[in-house]
Amino acid sequence: MRAMRAKGSRRALIALLVLLLLCAFCAAGLDSRIAVTEYEIASPEVPTGFDGLRLAVVADPHGSFMQAGGELTEKIDAAGVDCILLLGDMLNEKAPDMVVFAGFLSELVRVAPVYAVSGNHDRWHDYYREFCDTCEDAGVILLEDREARISRGAEEIRIVGFADPEFWTADPPEGCMDGVLEALPAKDGFDILLFHRANLFDHVADAGYELVLSGHLHGGVVRLPFVGPVCKRLPVGDMTYAGGKYTSGESTLIVSRGLGNNVSVPRIFNRPELVVITLKSGEE
Repeated sequence: MRAMRAKGSRRALIALLVLLLLCAFCAAGLDSRIAVTEYEIASPEVPTGFDGLRLAVVADPHGSFMQAGGELTEKIDAAGVDCILLLGDMLNEKAPDMVVFAGFLSELVRVAPVYAVSGNHDRWHDYYREFCDTCEDAGVILLEDREARISRGAEEIRIVGFADPEFWTADPPEGCMDGVLEALPAKDGFDILLFHRANLFDHVADAGYELVLSGHLHGGVVRLPFVGPVCKRLPVGDMTYAGGKYTSGESTLIVSRGLGNNVSVPRIFNRPELVVITLKSGEE
């Protein structure tokens, strides 16, 4: 009888441990705290005056994390960045709150200069003009098929932004980019391209931009540790460039896994991500 009780206690202990491990696994998988991912980009094209320049990259909040004094703005402020780059899908397409968005932008511009492009959820709706006006009224430099230059003394780097296409036609979506690529080609020096759709990187990889920054793919939504996205293709596109750092020729792509979500499936092992990039002058 005593042996049976001991055996039962061991089974109960094992069951409890399994339950605790399962709970810990689920808690880790559904962790919604913002993760800060740091990258260093070294290139001889980075002017010496820009050595150590820090960029914050914000993608795909879909209306989340934009409350005043919230976790996102605190982490951006604490990162000590020199520029903030917004890569689109800022709004929740079903209920865009322009008041909250305007307040969020006003907080950001007090931290550092802000540059932005649109994503499909900002562009494909009748509030696109209001999105643009809200950015510009807050002092954000909106790069919808435009460029800007950051100067330090006689040196400068160039930031180019592609607006998300207003709509897709029967033509391949890459065709929507050809005119912009022709109008805003990469030039001598260090060029940064902001473009929402990471899944279209192959179309710009040989265009000569030293650094391409994108989002859109949400890290694949559901990821497994050491494996990456569970699904290799989702309605938003192919997951080849779901999140992280990639190189093709002389171009480096950094893809943010984004912050928010706009699908019914929760982000699993895919914490919301703030990307911070440090530029270094010299060989990598």
